[in-house]
Amino acid sequence: EVEKAADKDERRDEALADRASALEASLKALAKDVRDVKTDLETLFRVTDDDAPRVENTKDGISSKLELELVALREQVARHEDEVRRKIEGWRGKPLVSPNDVETEVKRRLALATGADSTNKVDYALFSGGGRVVGHSALSPLVARAEGPLTHALKSIRGGVHPRADEWVLSGGANFAGECLALRGDKGFVDVRL
Repeated sequence: EVEKAADKDERRDEALADRASALEASLKALAKDVRDVKTDLETLFRVTDDDAPRVENTKDGISSKLELELVALREQVARHEDEVRRKIEGWRGKPLVSPNDVETEVKRRLALATGADSTNKVDYALFSGGGRVVGHSALSPLVARAEGPLTHALKSIRGGVHPRADEWVLSGGANFAGECLALRGDKGFVDVRL
């Protein structure tokens, strides 16, 4: 039994020695990690200390540039406000539209509504007077090429009449280039309902 106890004590001592070795290895690894962290921190603080004046100068430079730009913008806004104020003061009490402007516009609108003829009566053949295109011959391929699916749908609803035919054919005044109902060939027809 003494032998068994001695054997048991020997195994316990070996286990303790193994644990002590493992603990010692862990402590060495931990000490190395602490040294590495310490070195990293020293490097970080050395770089930060070296860079601090440069960062501070850059920050001051940016701040002063921003302040200068802000002052310039405030001056520009003040100039624009003064200019607007002067213009408003110059307009005060003056009508924005003169009676002559109103008379000219009324005459122009009447000329459009009456077809600019000498009868001064409403021209019912105009689109504005209620005239409608109810049929026309085949369109030029250039007009057909520019049509989209919506135009095709509207043409089918109107019995094959282009949706802008009323506007193009029956509008008063001059049409601009391309603002017309271009028909195919040198002969064609347009049916108008009054």
